[in-house]
Amino acid sequence: MKLLIDADIIAYHAAYSKEGNTVTGAIEKVDEIMNDIFYNLVHYNGQKDYSAYLTGRGNFRHDIADNYKANRPTEKPQTLNLTKQWLINNYDAVVVDGQEADDAIAIEANTLGYDNVIIVSVDKDFRQIPCLIYNYRKNELYKADELGAKYNFWKQVLTGDRVDNIKGLDGIGPKKAEKILEGTTTDQEMYQAVLKAYGGDKEALTKTAQLVYLRREEGELWKPPQEAL
Repeated sequence: MKLLIDADIIAYHAAYSKEGNTVTGAIEKVDEIMNDIFYNLVHYNGQKDYSAYLTGRGNFRHDIADNYKANRPTEKPQTLNLTKQWLINNYDAVVVDGQEADDAIAIEANTLGYDNVIIVSVDKDFRQIPCLIYNYRKNELYKADELGAKYNFWKQVLTGDRVDNIKGLDGIGPKKAEKILEGTTTDQEMYQAVLKAYGGDKEALTKTAQLVYLRREEGELWKPPQEAL
């Protein structure tokens, strides 16, 4: 199985760690994280077959909402560029422009087949992808089936994402989102339940969904499922 590694998370983790205050400490932290990942997943993978991705310049989501991720701190750790460059030079991390590393990972997972990959990340956004996901911080594997992955996506359309400054619906947290989706068994039923919660506002729903959705193909932009005739 091929590992698809969210190198953004690792670069930030190393740079923000207590070791990340020094050049040597930051580099050693990156190596420590990567070595732990390879060691813990070797029984699944058998070899170091992996791709690692970093987010580069531009993001189509800013064309959808100019305040996307506007709540992120502008000041970054001094060693962040160093940890990113170390991942590029020593782990062949690919810098992705025009979209996020998350999108590139989801696209490759879809291309290779969900049963053939393990996504390595602590980012909950990947739970909309029906494949194995490895949280290296907790040393835990998670997998949703196809319907469960769609459920996770629709739940996030309802709740939004504070980390990325995606609003969602006012007053809707995880529990209320689960209540709204209760009893739905298909993607179409989930869409209709969420649309009802949005008061029938397809434009607002679509905007949020396009911000939340991870691409499965290059250049893809989320569209509502075809409504039942």
